[in-house]
Amino acid sequence: MTHLSEGRVVVVTPPASPAVTTADARAHCRVVHAHHDAMLASLVGVASAWLEGPTGWLGRSLVTRTLDLELAAFPWGREAALPCGPVSGAPVVTYRDADNVVQTLDAALHFRAGDTLVFHQGWTAPATYPRPDAVVVRYTAGYGDATALPLPVRQALLLLVGHLYENREAATPTPQTALPFAVESLLTPWRKYQ
Repeated sequence: MTHLSEGRVVVVTPPASPAVTTADARAHCRVVHAHHDAMLASLVGVASAWLEGPTGWLGRSLVTRTLDLELAAFPWGREAALPCGPVSGAPVVTYRDADNVVQTLDAALHFRAGDTLVFHQGWTAPATYPRPDAVVVRYTAGYGDATALPLPVRQALLLLVGHLYENREAATPTPQTALPFAVESLLTPWRKYQ
């Protein structure tokens, strides 16, 4: 199976909306006015970036986005893991042939099983041009919109936003503590290890 370290994941189309709204963050942080909305929206973005996507701690995509998995060659076996799931729909596989011309692999040669691209039994990988993105698998990942997020993940994201809101200075007169234990506890069952 191809692992994340053997390829690069690129966000092609980012989520259309944040994982939690500014209004949700305002309510969670008990802010009664809209004066801090810009800061709260920024903190939602920071917390989301830390948590999700190709570089996120969670190893998942929360809100639906389009991703490319770039590989230097077709996988040796019949399978390639699709990072940052949950994956939905049918992936599209393109590759650079031996002449460096982009070709689309016939969809009848592969299928998706969960977060894995599987090539049919007996298929033969075509020759590819030597480059780091010789094979590109484009797929959709995420739970849908913000309303479809698992509740523990949504709550952890709000806890993280609250922590960042309350501790928004680089230095304070009192010692800082690590992220709240509840954040890691809520997220650990959902974390994908690549």
